[in-house]
Amino acid sequence: MSTDPLPTSVPRVSGSKSSLIALIVVVLGTIAIIGAAIYFTTGGNDSQPASSEGLGMEPNLPVENVAKRPECPAGDDPEALAAKAELNPESPLAKVSLPCLGAPEQGEINLGEALAGKPAVINVWSWNCAPCREEIPFLQQWAKDNPDVHVVGVQAATSEGRGAAFLQEIDTDFVSYQDSLDTVGPALELPRVVPVTVVVRPDGTVAKVFPQAFTTVEEFDSAVRGALGDA
Repeated sequence: MSTDPLPTSVPRVSGSKSSLIALIVVVLGTIAIIGAAIYFTTGGNDSQPASSEGLGMEPNLPVENVAKRPECPAGDDPEALAAKAELNPESPLAKVSLPCLGAPEQGEINLGEALAGKPAVINVWSWNCAPCREEIPFLQQWAKDNPDVHVVGVQAATSEGRGAAFLQEIDTDFVSYQDSLDTVGPALELPRVVPVTVVVRPDGTVAKVFPQAFTTVEEFDSAVRGALGDA
């Protein structure tokens, strides 16, 4: 009698059972993939939705830290209220209202009314403008020497916090309005560069536009006096 070991038997699955198992594997795999996609799309098991858009809620926007700054001319003191009568209704500034950079308690300020009654110099700048860093101290010095002229800035950039920090860095109390929505440039038809200095008559109309950076107080003085002399 043969002493060879008996062959190990392996049960054979019929064709129909094999197909059923394969189908189950495919279904379970699909469910796993869909579940993983939902998990990562909604931020895992976090109870907050990844985005509140489309849910009737305000998105979670970062709150910018804005350093406190001096208040801007607002046209609400007795002298300024009397000067409003001099504002030309056709002045482009009559349609421009801006907040004061670093002084939110003032609310929206109408530039035409705030600056009416005496000549004004508006310097348009931004926090990332290197020539502005050199120029603004000259403007501030000239403003202190010429109190009969409004000298103000308008920051044409979206970041009020960086604008306030910029003015702190150059150690100036230069007052400036904040133009996050690019209002002043189109209203005054200014070139899209910074810095830009606009000399304005007491009635709010534009005397001259200087799309350049001034490098000395004397150069700035000559330009402003020349513009007002031509007005």
